[in-house]
Amino acid sequence: GVGVSPERYQPVSDSAPLRERLGLAPGDFAVLCTGELNANKDQRTLICAAARLREQIPGLKVLLAGNGPTEEALRSQIRELHLEDTVRLLGYRTDLETIVPAVDLVVSCSRREGLGLNLIEAMLCRRPIIAAENRGHRELVAEGINGFLFAPGDADTLARRIHDIYSDPTLAARMGQAGYDRAQRYTVDAVSDSLIPILLGEVSHG
Repeated sequence: GVGVSPERYQPVSDSAPLRERLGLAPGDFAVLCTGELNANKDQRTLICAAARLREQIPGLKVLLAGNGPTEEALRSQIRELHLEDTVRLLGYRTDLETIVPAVDLVVSCSRREGLGLNLIEAMLCRRPIIAAENRGHRELVAEGINGFLFAPGDADTLARRIHDIYSDPTLAARMGQAGYDRAQRYTVDAVSDSLIPILLGEVSHG
């Protein structure tokens, strides 16, 4: 019942300055995953997918924004897979509105999720999304329309879907626009408009 601000999260006409601030090169393909670093958010699966894609997407950069109890385990996994140049832990960020428009794709690997605000933020920035299938994600992702769903923990399918979007800029743009259109129902104003009649009804019957 909170909604996402379209004034804070919105597409940008030129993402180059934002990408430069993140240390991204012009040819990099940047994937963002936000949220607490914990077992449920399952960033391990995205790191496994990155290892499978290292040769297929030479400019792959995976950005993990957040902190939490699994941080050291994730750092160890990154070292073991020799992904230090591919996967970056950004720590806790309060400037996601400058990061989301700078990346090419947003991923959520959560095994359980309510309504994923991080995905709505991506959709408002016209970014395609890939998400582990759960109740909350199914509400946001129309399969093949604004993104893809994959079974929780399935790094192979996640890697394949990331490559699908990487290899087809037209698909990425089409999904981004579809997501933007779909996200309008989850903005602050849209949520408020839907709640007002309910609240007024409660008052009148109170």
